[in-house]
Amino acid sequence: MTAVNQNFEMWSGDDFKLVFNVEGVQDVIGTTIKWAASLSEYSSDKLIEKSTENGEDEVEIDGATVIVKLNNSDTQGMDSRTYYHELELVDEEGRISTLAVGEMRLKSTLIS
Repeated sequence: MTAVNQNFEMWSGDDFKLVFNVEGVQDVIGTTIKWAASLSEYSSDKLIEKSTENGEDEVEIDGATVIVKLNNSDTQGMDSRTYYHELELVDEEGRISTLAVGEMRLKSTLIS
């Protein structure tokens, strides 16, 4: 089941960790996890993308907890506004599940 209203607020150019607890499973190890942000839920243009497929340390899995790491360069220069974000899981058999959706409220900063 999709967790809705997973809203958060952050400041442009900051490092930030998003923590999602996946309900109804003991672990999601061995799955592919994808996270993306766009201008709205109706936009297919992804402004930020993170995935366990990238071979980088962008997404961590610890049992049923997923941690998405946003680096300062991910949001630096983005407009101060509300964006849409979602988290998706692809299991070993290729089945896709949307785990979470919500708003990312980005605030501008004075420094950086």
